Amino acid sequence: MVFNEPDEKAVLERFFDHIKEAKPTVMVTYNGDFFDWPFVETRASQLGIDMYREIGFRKNSEDIYYSNYSAHMDAFAWVKRDSYLPQGSQGLKAVTTAKLGYDPDELDPELMTKFVYCPSSSYLEVTDSAFQDMPWRNHKSWQSTQFPTPWLRTTYT
Repeated sequence: MVFNEPDEKAVLERFFDHIKEAKPTVMVTYNGDFFDWPFVETRASQLGIDMYREIGFRKNSEDIYYSNYSAHMDAFAWVKRDSYLPQGSQGLKAVTTAKLGYDPDELDPELMTKFVYCPSSSYLEVTDSAFQDMPWRNHKSWQSTQFPTPWLRTTYT
């Protein structure tokens, strides 16, 4: 989904609305307990939004984010505890390569910058053509997965 919002507050409100609409039973992050959730919570607070009241997530006494209605799994906690990867090899890209067996492609920063200034319909057209050429689509774990083009062209506003 692509949403173009006028400012940061609107982005956070849209994110929280999406969570409320989707009602996920599990939320998976990578270092979410120590980066993503604290960042979102701090920015929301600075903009007058209470993340706990909006989506029910907050930090417990062990600095772990949780909710009564949705489990939060921080995959980085598993990597640190069970992956047996050396300290410098625990980033998301390194873990994907070591544990899933493929080297993920990264989007070109120049291409990402263009997405900021284009309407969501243009973004989806560019994403659709870029998506078709991404090498990771040929990985065995993706070969049985269907990604129909109309889904990529759907705009939610």
